Amino acid sequence: MFTACALGSYEPPSGNGGEGGDGEGGSAGHGASGGNAGGGGTGGVGGGNNGSGGTGGVSVPCGAVGPTCKVSCQAGDTVPPVCMSGKWECPEGTVDISTCPGLDQCCQTTSNCPLVATCVMNRCKEKVLLPKCWSDADCLGGTCDGASVCPCGQMCFNPDTPGTCVPK
Repeated sequence: MFTACALGSYEPPSGNGGEGGDGEGGSAGHGASGGNAGGGGTGGVGGGNNGSGGTGGVSVPCGAVGPTCKVSCQAGDTVPPVCMSGKWECPEGTVDISTCPGLDQCCQTTSNCPLVATCVMNRCKEKVLLPKCWSDADCLGGTCDGASVCPCGQMCFNPDTPGTCVPK
């Protein structure tokens, strides 16, 4: 999918126009910047001519492929990236899904994890089917009994094991 690349707030550099000539009894005209014609001299016979406008800068295009942006790592719909100063970026408030953690990587919230995972002990763990669970949040009003997950960034000697949901 290709998205049009708007220049946003990018402003190309501009040149300055030349000065108008001196006229008899007149004052000099001055060129304008940014490609506009300059103003001519005023007064007297043979007033100055218009100065030539400068040439604008060249726009910097983005490449053909930008990042895949979403509102969160778990969101289904994508958001089109925007071209900023010649490179593709995800709009503010969205994430580039290539930066989302994978399974068993560190997370802050479940929205940081892939769609098939939940954030437990700051690690993305693959969701399990009821009655298995990683935390109380998986148990629909019950509690998760017996789950063991090694916290993010720590070395543990036992494998991660899901628990079982029990009613309150």
